[in-house]
Amino acid sequence: MDRFIINYNGNKYQETKKYLTEFIEKSNYTYIAEPFGGIFGFSRYYYLLKKDNSKLKFLINDLDNDLIEFYTDLKKDFDGTLDRLKLKFEDIIKDMKIDAELTDYLKKNKEDTKLIQMMSKSVSSCFSITKFITKFDNFLKKKKEYIDMLNRTAFYNLEANEFINKHKHKKNILFYFDPPYFNSNNKEYTVCDKEGYYDGTTIYIEILKHFKTSKASNLFILNKIDVINYIFKDYIYSEYTGVYGNKGKTKKHHIIYSSNIKF
Repeated sequence: MDRFIINYNGNKYQETKKYLTEFIEKSNYTYIAEPFGGIFGFSRYYYLLKKDNSKLKFLINDLDNDLIEFYTDLKKDFDGTLDRLKLKFEDIIKDMKIDAELTDYLKKNKEDTKLIQMMSKSVSSCFSITKFITKFDNFLKKKKEYIDMLNRTAFYNLEANEFINKHKHKKNILFYFDPPYFNSNNKEYTVCDKEGYYDGTTIYIEILKHFKTSKASNLFILNKIDVINYIFKDYIYSEYTGVYGNKGKTKKHHIIYSSNIKF
C-alpha cells in the first residue's frame, strides 16, 4: 500500500519520462495497451502528456488478481475504495504501535540489542507510515486527473497472450511491453505447468512472435541480456544505462525494442 498502489511511479515511469518523452509527444495513438501492467507507469505518463485527447484510451492487464481488483474497485467507487484503504492503513498502524511499544520496553530493560534491531528492521521494511501518508495526500491532489484516466481505462486479469490476442486487431494501438526482468523472481510468472516444467524465456519468445506477426505498434523494454538482445537485434530502438535507488548501488542497462512505430 505504501508503494505501488497509491501514487508510486516506479522506475519505468521515471525512465519513460527521461527517455521516451519525445516519442510520446510525436505519437498520437488511440489505444495504449500494457500486457504486463503493474503500476502502468508508461500509460500514466502518456496520459499526462496527452490528457486533452478525449479519444485516448488505456488497456491495462496484469496476472496479479488483487492488483487488478483494486484498480477496478477504484474505478467503480473512487472515494469508497480510498476510505476502505484508510481503514486498513489505520489497522496496520495500530499493530505497528504495539511493536513500537514492545521495542521501547526491551530498550528500557536492556535486553538483547540484536533482537531489538531485528524487530525494528522487520517493522520498517514491511510498511512505511510516512510513505503512505505522503503518497496518499499527493494522490488526492491529482484526484481529478486520476478519475479521468480511470474512466478511460479498462482493466484485465488475463494471460499476456490472451490479452494481446483480444486487442491486437484494434486500429491505432500501441502495445507497451514491460515484462519481468530476465531472471526475475516474480512469482506471478514462475508457475510451473502440470509436469513441473517452467521456462522463463517463454515470455520473451512470445513477445518476439508478436513483433514478427503484428501490425500494431510495439515497444518492449528489458534489462540487457545478450541472448535476448541477439534474438531482438532487428528491433533495437535505443538503449540506456543508469542506477537504481537513491544510493545508486545497483546498475542497470536497458534496451528498448520497437516494431511498426509510426509518428
